[in-house]
Amino acid sequence: MLDQRARRTTPGRRSLTGAGVAALASVLALVFTAVAGADDYTRKIVAGDQTAVNQAILKKADFGKLTVTGGTEKIPRSTEPLCSYFDPKEKDLVITGEVMNVWRNPLFEMRSNVSMFKGAGMVALDWKRSYRPATFLRCMGERMQKSLGKDGKVISAKRIAYPTIGDRTFAMRIVMDVKSGGVKARMMMDAIWVAQGRSEVVLLTTSRYDMRQAIQPVEERFLRLMTSRLTLSA
Repeated sequence: MLDQRARRTTPGRRSLTGAGVAALASVLALVFTAVAGADDYTRKIVAGDQTAVNQAILKKADFGKLTVTGGTEKIPRSTEPLCSYFDPKEKDLVITGEVMNVWRNPLFEMRSNVSMFKGAGMVALDWKRSYRPATFLRCMGERMQKSLGKDGKVISAKRIAYPTIGDRTFAMRIVMDVKSGGVKARMMMDAIWVAQGRSEVVLLTTSRYDMRQAIQPVEERFLRLMTSRLTLSA
């Protein structure tokens, strides 16, 4: 389905595609991948754990015949709190391996992040602190609006129904109207977190809102793939 849509997209089409999607995704991804805030995780990288996350992360070959560009990128960080009313403690949680890949296509951008913690108890504690639906969704929506500025408006920031993958799953979708290069479009960013043992997998997808039915099955397949690789490396 994604491959068919990619072939139908032409450079002259009046929609937010290609560079526009990439630019928007780069701005919006900071909302989620920089969730460390002022109280960041402690990092003590272990060679074996780094190898495991490198093996689990989404790879170019996973897209099959669909043309994508990108690769490994540095995980962005922010020193500011998430929100004045929501900034979960993280300093006491130790990450022993982490990696982020970004893959782009004219229709979407996918960012995958895999982190391994010192123990499964740390993942459970991180989950308990961070994924409190009402507060978390409100904060993410406000941060997204701040990132968009005058060029966009957040329409909604809601949790979405999602099958449980791994030990636990949290999924949300932010819908927004944005302008880029004189073109206005309704866009979305899906953010899905999966906990598996002592690891966390995050997948962020930025695309046009009208692609949501085609995107979600692909997201699910990729999340299951990354989680299975972690299980094999455990």
